[in-house]
Amino acid sequence: MEVKDSLFELINALTKNEKINFKKFISQNASGKDSGYVLLYDILDKQKEFNRTDAVNSLLKKDCKDNYSEIRNYLYNKILDFLANFHSTDSIQRYVDNEILKAQVLFEKNLSADSKKILSQAKEIAKKNELHLQILKIIRLEQMLVNKLKVDNISNVYHEFSNEQKVEIEKLTNSITYTNLINQLFSFYINENQIRDVSLLQEIEKIMKHELLTDYAKAITHNSKINFYYAKIYYYNLKSDKENLFDAYEKYIELLESENYLKKENTYHYYVILGNYIMLSIALRKFENIGEKIKIIENVKLSRQFQQDRIYNLLMLIKAKILTLQGNTELLKVLLNKWEKESKDIFETPYHKELLLNYKLANAYFNFLVEDYKLANKHIMDILNDDKDEVRKDIVLFARIFKLIIDFELKKYDLLDFSINATKALLKRHQQLFEFESMLLKHLKELVFVNDKVEQIEKFKLLKTEILKDEFKLNLDLLNEQFNILAWIDGKIENKNLLTIIKENALNEFPQIMSIKI
Repeated sequence: MEVKDSLFELINALTKNEKINFKKFISQNASGKDSGYVLLYDILDKQKEFNRTDAVNSLLKKDCKDNYSEIRNYLYNKILDFLANFHSTDSIQRYVDNEILKAQVLFEKNLSADSKKILSQAKEIAKKNELHLQILKIIRLEQMLVNKLKVDNISNVYHEFSNEQKVEIEKLTNSITYTNLINQLFSFYINENQIRDVSLLQEIEKIMKHELLTDYAKAITHNSKINFYYAKIYYYNLKSDKENLFDAYEKYIELLESENYLKKENTYHYYVILGNYIMLSIALRKFENIGEKIKIIENVKLSRQFQQDRIYNLLMLIKAKILTLQGNTELLKVLLNKWEKESKDIFETPYHKELLLNYKLANAYFNFLVEDYKLANKHIMDILNDDKDEVRKDIVLFARIFKLIIDFELKKYDLLDFSINATKALLKRHQQLFEFESMLLKHLKELVFVNDKVEQIEKFKLLKTEILKDEFKLNLDLLNEQFNILAWIDGKIENKNLLTIIKENALNEFPQIMSIKI
C-alpha cells in the first residue's frame, strides 16, 4: 500500500522554476546546523515513491543524527515560507495584502503619516481591482489612524467610513453569493460534465432560478458580472447547449477584455476560456478569425508551470481537431508524436492527474483516426485501469464504449462478446445503462458474429438508422464530442477510413477549413 506524506507531495508539486529558486534560497540561508533539512530535501526530491525508512537511513549515512520528525516539519514550513515569498507579487491581491501589512507595521511603530500614505495608495489599487475584503481591512486601519492623527470633523469622517463599509459589504456579499452559486454548479460539472439524469437536471435548474442568475442587473460589480456568465458557462456545458454556451463564452471574454486589470488578474482563466471557445467554434463550424485566436494561445507565457502545461495541451488539442477536419494524416501523426514527446515531463507531476486523463482520452481518439489502434487501446486502458473514484463518470462511460470499438478494429472478436456483456453489466450496476447505450451495445454485439461483408454493411446501415432517431439526438451529440461515431459508421458502409469521411464531410459543409494554417 502506498504511504502518503504531505512533505513528499509538496516537493513533488514544485515546478522546475520553484525548485531551482528554492535550492538557491536554502543554499544562501542554511547554516551548518540547518544542513539536515537541506539533505532531506535532496533525498525526498530524488525518491519516486515516498519511503520514510530510506530517507532516515540516508540521513544517517550522511552523519545527520537530528530527529527526523523535527527536520521534516522544519523543511515543510521552510518550503511554505519560500513559496509565500516567491509568489508574493504574483497577483494584485497579494501585493495589496503586503502593503496592508507594511502599513500596520508602520502604525504600530507610531509612523502614522507613512502608514496613511501606504494605505491610501493600496486603497486606490484595491478599489480599482474590486478587492472588497482588502478595502474593509484598509478602512479598519484608517479608523485606527484617525484616533492618532489630528482630523477635523471627526464625526463626519467616521460617518463616511461607516457608509463606505456598508457599500463594500454589499459588494462583497454579492460577489460571495455568485461564487457559492458557481461552486454548486461546479460540483455537478466535476462529476458528470454533461447531465442526462432528469433529477440532477432539476437540481441544476433550481440553482439557475436564483435571482442573481436570472437578472443580470443584480450583478453590482464587474467581477459579479463576469461570474454571472461563468455560471451560464457551467450551466450550458452541463446541458450540452452549444449555441447558448458559445454566447456565454463570448460575453465572458468580452467582459474580461473590457477591463485590462481583470484580464491581468484572471490571465490563466481567460486563456482557458478562450481555448474552450476556439474548440466550441470548431464544433459549431464558426471559423471567423479563428487563426488569430489560435495565435493568441500560441504566444501565451504564464509564470506558473502547471498553468502553462494546461494551455499547451489545450493548444495541441485545438490543432489536432483542425488537422482532423482537414484530413491531414501526416501532419496529425507528426503533431501526435510531438505532443507525446513533450508531455512526458509534464505528467510526472501529481497535480496533473485531470490533465493526464484528458490527454489520454484525446490521444486515444486521434491515434484511432490515424489507425494506430494499439496505441489508442493503450491510452484507453490507462484510463480504465486508473482509480475509478478519481475519474469523471462520463469519461469512464465513453472509455468503456470506445474500448469496444477499438477491439472491433483490432478484430478481437473472440473477446468482444464477453466484453460487451461485461460493459453492459457494469453500466447497469452504476446506473449508466441508458437506452442509447443499450441500443449501441446490442448492434455492436450483432456485428461481432457477422462474417459476410455485405451483411456487415447492412448491419451498419441499421445502426445508422437507429442512432439518428430523434430520441437519441442529445446522446449522439454527447458521444460525437469525444468520437465521431457517425463518420465511423459511414466509413464502414462506404469502405473508407474514418479520417477520409471526416474530411469529405468538412469540405462539403465548410471548405474554408482548409485555409487555416497549423
